[in-house]
Amino acid sequence: MAIRILTDEQRARYGRFAGTPTPDTLARHFHLDTADLDLIQGLRGEHNRLGFAVMLGSARCLGTFLDQEADIPGRVLHTVSRQLDLPGAVTLAGYFASHQRERHLQLIRQRYGVREFLDEGGTYF
Repeated sequence: MAIRILTDEQRARYGRFAGTPTPDTLARHFHLDTADLDLIQGLRGEHNRLGFAVMLGSARCLGTFLDQEADIPGRVLHTVSRQLDLPGAVTLAGYFASHQRERHLQLIRQRYGVREFLDEGGTYF
């Protein structure tokens, strides 16, 4: 007999922000420490630095990577942009369809030990 652990609503919300993140959530999951910043500053292009930082924070906060820009709350973009000292005009237009995003996800997996939910071993944020 099949057992459902998650409701349909919970499955629909998995890997997404449920509303606007609180200041505590932003501080806990989207704070970039010195090691994070050193890695991110080595990336080329402001949109790549922003995208990498958002993917890293999303993995920490949601336990997965976001699939589209529309899923990122403005407060997350503002928090990350401020830490990276990026102008407000930097966007992620085209980032989610780029090969660079896939490289970033691989780097996050390697550097931070992040694994997909069903993979064995690794760190689950």
